[in-house]
Amino acid sequence: MKNIAFTTIALVSTLVLAGCGKKTSNQDTESASLPITIEQSLAPETHKWYAFSQQGMESVDLPQHANSLLKRPWTEAIRISSMGSAVKSVDGKDGSMQKTAVPPAYATVNRLGMLIFDGNEPKLVKDASFFANVSAGNLVFFGDTPIFSLHKNSFFNTNESESSEPFLVKYDRASGVCIPIVSYQNLMIDKNSQITDFTWNGVEWICAVKTQAEENRVIFNYIKWTPGADISELSPAKNNNRIAISEAEESEFRNTKIPVDFSLAPERLRNLLQVIPADFGFHIECFHTSGFSPITYAHGATEDGFGGTALLGDTYAMAVFQDGTTYLSGALYGKNILGREKAVAFRLPKLPENYVYSGFAISGTNLYVAWEEVDFYQTGRSGFLSVDLDKVLYNN
Repeated sequence: MKNIAFTTIALVSTLVLAGCGKKTSNQDTESASLPITIEQSLAPETHKWYAFSQQGMESVDLPQHANSLLKRPWTEAIRISSMGSAVKSVDGKDGSMQKTAVPPAYATVNRLGMLIFDGNEPKLVKDASFFANVSAGNLVFFGDTPIFSLHKNSFFNTNESESSEPFLVKYDRASGVCIPIVSYQNLMIDKNSQITDFTWNGVEWICAVKTQAEENRVIFNYIKWTPGADISELSPAKNNNRIAISEAEESEFRNTKIPVDFSLAPERLRNLLQVIPADFGFHIECFHTSGFSPITYAHGATEDGFGGTALLGDTYAMAVFQDGTTYLSGALYGKNILGREKAVAFRLPKLPENYVYSGFAISGTNLYVAWEEVDFYQTGRSGFLSVDLDKVLYNN
């Protein structure tokens, strides 16, 4: 493969740092909430709190009662960095499609490993070889295979990098291990550079490459690449003739990160949130089950930073906002349609001051929502809330 001569472009907009800056902050949204009265709250028997530690995870009665963790920059802290839900999984060794009893969900836990949700007790698969010294996140799917990226923040992490380090890693459900599929070397990126963010639309990957140059200068260039085989079948040792790489313009990457007007959001998402007043500003990151990179939609003026996350499944749509307000329409796995004409709404337990809800995932009728303690760019305690929606919505 011939060498690619990249044009380096100086960073002129903080927008390019969408993958480098934290998406949820509690500093200017502490008192913000949706201007809607929601009576339904969760009974104690419907939910369970979990917290992370240096050793793994444990059940706790409340987030603020979890063992304290040293506050660290969010890229270096133990926290859920991304979450996603699947619709089925490949369990047959012959490649046959076999549906699990409950479609699984996954989360990358920075510095620890992969968290698996499948209707049973949540399971943390620790893997120090991939997670211990780098930041993990950007969970996407190829079919039902979860794929995530690794990078080092050069400002906070001074460990020496190698160009052969993995960039993309897949979690193999059959074996229960993480397997590298694309390395930095495969993409012809040297040890002074890191891919800080990417967008994948199911065909093409567009990546922002950050380079630490001389005199502490930081420059960005952009590449796009397409695999010559199923992405989940790639391997760093065999990729030299299987990946087509080319330069990308800064605008190509930026355009994938600029929020889209909410009027252009999928109809199911617009219908789900139609009760929110037109003049209330928020942004919402929309994922699809077993999907590609999310798209962010902006509703009204969003200067205050109020935000949430949405997930569109085959039979349902759900949104969870940072204040715990939750909307659901459609039918969860194996259940009847809820709400009919309108979305069902409830509020998650109120978090203490300086704690926030972030991403979420669904497995069957169980909802899993990440929470963390924030202090500007640092994270302290962190974990997730497990909610039994069978009890909340169906009284089972």
